[in-house]
Amino acid sequence: MAKKEPVSVLWQSIFMIIPIFDLYASYRVEKLRKYLLFIIIYYSITAVILLLLFPIDDKSLNSESSLLGNDFDDDGKIGWGVELIAIGISIILIRKWSRQWNEQFSENKMDDEVK
Repeated sequence: MAKKEPVSVLWQSIFMIIPIFDLYASYRVEKLRKYLLFIIIYYSITAVILLLLFPIDDKSLNSESSLLGNDFDDDGKIGWGVELIAIGISIILIRKWSRQWNEQFSENKMDDEVK
């Protein structure tokens, strides 16, 4: 169980750029399951779209020009684009979740002050 304390939205955003720390950031605000679901759905949809746009055929499998055998992305531009979009969406999600997480503590302090 994560500690019940406010988190730094800036650090949470930075953690989303670093592999493994993104999982820790989502765990800290108790949204790990939602984050993993987002990652699985995003990369599954991306894989299907890329396979539809760039189907694998026998000719591309026999090609030795690239590691995967596909000539459509020699510089890795599509892979970098997919990754940058995933990181951007992840940062937006963790910032939203972190603010919601921190709000519950500010409300608790106000309730304690009133009593």
